[in-house]
Amino acid sequence: MSHIPPALTKGETFVVAVLTMPYMVIKTAGRLIERSLTRNPAAAPPAPAPTAAQSPAPAVAPSIAFVAADRVCSVEVNGQKVNFYQYFAAKVTRASSRANRRLQEASFTPTIAEECGVAYDLDGAIEWIRERGFDGARPQPVKQVSKHRNIEQADGVELANPPFDAPYTSPAAARPGVAKARGQKPTPSAPVETPIHTLVPVDDRQGRPFRGRILNFGEETRAGRGDAKPYVTYVLKMESESGQYTKDFLGEHLSELVEQHGLQIGQPVTVQLVGKEFFDVEVNGKMEPRRRNHYSIKVH
Repeated sequence: MSHIPPALTKGETFVVAVLTMPYMVIKTAGRLIERSLTRNPAAAPPAPAPTAAQSPAPAVAPSIAFVAADRVCSVEVNGQKVNFYQYFAAKVTRASSRANRRLQEASFTPTIAEECGVAYDLDGAIEWIRERGFDGARPQPVKQVSKHRNIEQADGVELANPPFDAPYTSPAAARPGVAKARGQKPTPSAPVETPIHTLVPVDDRQGRPFRGRILNFGEETRAGRGDAKPYVTYVLKMESESGQYTKDFLGEHLSELVEQHGLQIGQPVTVQLVGKEFFDVEVNGKMEPRRRNHYSIKVH
């Protein structure tokens, strides 16, 4: 008995081929995939790109240029527009200007203000840039003064001084015959006549120029200090360049300068106290000393 199966007919062969065709296709595709992975085993599908939430934040160094300034002003200094940015926490005022496609910057600090004898504020920074410039040399330091600026000063001096045209009393050290050494008795000296109309220059702090615009001018009645009676004097009210504060200048000499220059409200000027004139006036038959402020005004 033979175990060889009988040959298939043509019809049976066609049926077998149709039934086995899908399996042959799947087997062939599997071989091709296996062959490609075997030839390049290091190849791997690319990793998916990280999302915005998964991406690490870039390391950015802190810079004052990206911090909002507490005070800002823009002023024309030496013919170019300069922007000033004051930062309270950092204790620095940044000045920047762009001229001829070139950015210029400078930092104004309390230490620089103290060395230059100006107040540490926007107006002090403006004055510092005006004198120094971005490329200029540092100004020579002046005498150390108080860090606090007096907003209103009678006759351009400290508030502790008497008001305008009040009786002037010279300090004891300046009087003749006063002993300088401790325990030494004063020696009598001949009476010295008080010179009439003597102009005494002021120091660098009192004579520092103030630049701004005129708010008002005219005669005003001011209250005397202590038991002194009210007095009438001429007042020139000024506002600083940054608009941060105002300042009053007192003295009859200002009325002459206002008329001489034809000044008007809102006009930009620079006011400077140049000296004090001391003279005597007769009051009830007695000669009493008086003083008068002398100013200079530059119109811009």
